[in-house]
Amino acid sequence: MARPTDPEVERAALALFERLNAAPRSRGRILKGVPTAVRARAAALEAGADAAEALMSTGPGAGLISPPERVGPFRLTELIGMGGMGGVWRAERDDGLYEQVVAVKFIHAELGEAAAERFAVERRLLAKLETPTIARLIDGGVTADGVPYLVMEYVEGLPIDEAVAGQPLPDAVRRFADAAEAVQFAHSRLVVHGDLKPSNILVDRDGRVRLLDFGVARLLDAEADDGPAPLTRAYASPERLAGGPPSIADDVHALGVMLRELAGGRADADLAAIADRAAAPVEADRYGSVAAMIADLERWRDRLPVSARPNSVAYRARLFMARHAVGVTASALAILALTATAVVATANYLTAERARTQAEQRFGEVRALSRYMLFPLYDRLAGAPGTVEARAELAATARRYLDRLAASPDAPADLRLEIAQGYRRLARVQGVSGVASLGRPSEAAVSLAAAERLADQLRRADPRAAEPLELLGWIEADRWTLAPDNADSARINARARTDFDQALALDPNRPLARLGLIETQKNRAYDLIWAANKPADAIPILHAALADLRARRIGGEEARLLEVNLLNRLGDATYNAGDVPGSLGPYREAERLVDARLARGEALEWLAAKGESDWNVSGSLGDTGQLEPALAKARHGVSTMQRVLSYGSDAHAEKRLLILYGQEAGLLAELGRHRDAIEPALQSVTLREARAALEPDDPQRARDLAIGLETASHVFARGGRRAEACRLATRSAERWAMIAARGRLSKRDAEKNQPAAAKARDDYCR
Repeated sequence: MARPTDPEVERAALALFERLNAAPRSRGRILKGVPTAVRARAAALEAGADAAEALMSTGPGAGLISPPERVGPFRLTELIGMGGMGGVWRAERDDGLYEQVVAVKFIHAELGEAAAERFAVERRLLAKLETPTIARLIDGGVTADGVPYLVMEYVEGLPIDEAVAGQPLPDAVRRFADAAEAVQFAHSRLVVHGDLKPSNILVDRDGRVRLLDFGVARLLDAEADDGPAPLTRAYASPERLAGGPPSIADDVHALGVMLRELAGGRADADLAAIADRAAAPVEADRYGSVAAMIADLERWRDRLPVSARPNSVAYRARLFMARHAVGVTASALAILALTATAVVATANYLTAERARTQAEQRFGEVRALSRYMLFPLYDRLAGAPGTVEARAELAATARRYLDRLAASPDAPADLRLEIAQGYRRLARVQGVSGVASLGRPSEAAVSLAAAERLADQLRRADPRAAEPLELLGWIEADRWTLAPDNADSARINARARTDFDQALALDPNRPLARLGLIETQKNRAYDLIWAANKPADAIPILHAALADLRARRIGGEEARLLEVNLLNRLGDATYNAGDVPGSLGPYREAERLVDARLARGEALEWLAAKGESDWNVSGSLGDTGQLEPALAKARHGVSTMQRVLSYGSDAHAEKRLLILYGQEAGLLAELGRHRDAIEPALQSVTLREARAALEPDDPQRARDLAIGLETASHVFARGGRRAEACRLATRSAERWAMIAARGRLSKRDAEKNQPAAAKARDDYCR
C-alpha cells in the first residue's frame, strides 16, 4: 500500500493507531470525529501492512501470551490494552480480604529473554516511583508457565488529549503542567519514561493526572546496552529514532510535541515558543530539564517573559502592558497630552521599567519556585513512603527562600502567610504526632512557634482576615499532638477551637476551618478517653462529630482521614467504657474506609491508618476470645508498617509498629506460644527505647516506653523468665515515677497504668 504524502495525516494516523491499540474498549469514542483520511490510514496500519515499521511500541496480537485465569489473589476479567511489552488485563481481587481492582501486565511470548529482562527492570523502576500521579506497582511475579507479570494500580480515565478537549486554554495547560510535574518527579528519582504520549497520561474521574507505563524507562545512570527500547514514533526525539537510549531530553521532546497538540491553534506566541523549544530537533536547543519547562509555563500563566523567547525590551514592555492594562492606558493618555518633554520622560520611564521588570521577574520567579516546592511538589511527595526526609528538606529550603523575599520592606501579606504555612509544613515533617515525620517533636515545637508569630502578626494587622485565624487554629491543633495527655492538651485544644470559631465568624464558607472545628471535637473526645479516664463521656461527642462531618460533605484526603480517626476513637471510647464486642463495629467501619482508599492506590497516611486498624481490630478480637484471627490481624499490621519503614525513616510508622509488636507478643502468649512471644516483645521494647533516647523530653515517648516495659514483663513471666520480667516491670515503675515527677501523669495513667506497673514489679520480683 502506498504511503500518503501528507505528513499531518501520517502523524495523526500514527497517534490514532497507538490509541486504538492501547485502549480497545474505547474504540467508538476514540474514532468519533476523526477525519476520513486519518481513519483510512490508521485502518491500513491496523491491517498489518506496515504496522511493524510504523509503530515500534505496538506489536501484533498473535504473539500475546495466553494468560491464566488468575494471578495471586487476582482474577482476570477483561483485556483492556496491548502494547509493546504485552497485554494488559483488568483484574479483581477475590480472596475475601478486601475489594480491589488492578491492572495486570503480561509479556508478549515472542519477545524473548531480552524483553523479559526489560520487564524486570520495569518492575524495579515502578517500585521507586511512589507518588499519587504515577500508577503504582502493587505486586509482581511469574506465572506457573514462567511468564512474568506486574500487578499495577488500575486507573480509569481519559487520555489527556481527550480530557482537555474543549477546555479553556489555561485549564488545558494547567492539566498538562500536572503531567509534566509527574515526569519531573520520576526524573528526580533517576528514572526516565522513554515513551510519553497521550495514551500514557490519563486524567481520572477526580481530574487528577495519572502517568502510566514505564515499560521502556531506564535508570539515568544505568548502562543501556540491551538493545533498542520500544518507542512511539509520533512523539520520539530524533536521537531515539536513530537508535539512542531513552533520556531526559527525550521526555522533554515528547512533552513539547504533546503541548503543541493540546494547544492546537489556540496557542499564543509564548506558549508556541515553549512547545517549540521543548520539541526542538537538536537536543542542545531543548530545555535542560522538565522543571525548566514547568517554570516557563508558570511564567506564561503569570504573563511574565518566558525564557523560550528573546528577552527584548519590546517583548517585556508588551507583557507589562498586558499585566497592567489599566495603568498603562492611563499613562498613555497622559503622554499624549504632553509636549516634546514627554519624549525624554518616556525614555527615562522605559529605562526604569526595564530595571523594575527585571526585578519583578526575579522576585516572581523565586516566589513561584518556593510556592511550587512548598505546595504542589510537597503534596505530591506527601503520599509516598520514604519521602519524609526529602519533604523536610524541601520545606526548609522553600521557607528560606520565602524568608529572603519577606525581608523586602513592601512584602505583601499573602507572601508572609505563605511563610507561616511553610513553618507549619516543616513542623509536620519534623515531628508532629499522628502524621509521617522524622520524630523530632522539639524541633517541630520551634517551627510551630515561628508559624504562630507570623500568623498572629497578620491577624493583628488585619482583624477582618479569616485565613490567619484558620492557620492559627491548625497550628494549635498540631501543638495539641505534642502535649502530654493531661490538662495542657485540653487548654491547647480550647485555643484551637476559639481560633476556628473566629475564622468562621468572619467567613462561614471556609471548609478547612469547619474541618478544624471537627478536629477539635475529636481531640476533646481523645482527652476524655485517655487523659480524664471518662470514655463514656466521649461517645456522644464522637457521634455528633461524625454526623457533622458527613452532613457537610467536605471533600479531600484530610476529611476522609478524619472520618477514619473519629471512628477509631469511637471504638476506643466504646472499648474502654466496657463494651468490648461493641467496639468492633466502629473499628470495622474504619477498616472498610481504609481498605477502600488503599484499593485505589497506596498512600503513606493510609498505610499508617491500615496499621492502626489492624491493631484496633486485633485487640477487640483477642479480648473476645478470637485469638487466631486477632494474631493474623496483628501480623498483617506489622508487615504493613515494616513495608513503610523499608522506604526510609518515619516516626509515625515506627509508633504503629512498636504497638503492633506488643500486640503480637501478647496474643502469642495467650495462645501458649511463649517462646514465640519473646521476639516481638523484645522488638517492641527495643524500638520504644530507641525512640525515647532520641527525644528524652517527649512525654509521648516516655509514656510509650513505660507501657511497653510493663506489657513485655508479662510475656517474659508467662515464658518462665521471671528475672527478666522483674527487671522490665521495675524499669516500667521507675519510668512512671519519672513521668509523675514532671507533672505529666494523666488521670488514666495514675489510676490504671502506674498501679499496673507497680503490681507487676511486686508479682515478678518476689
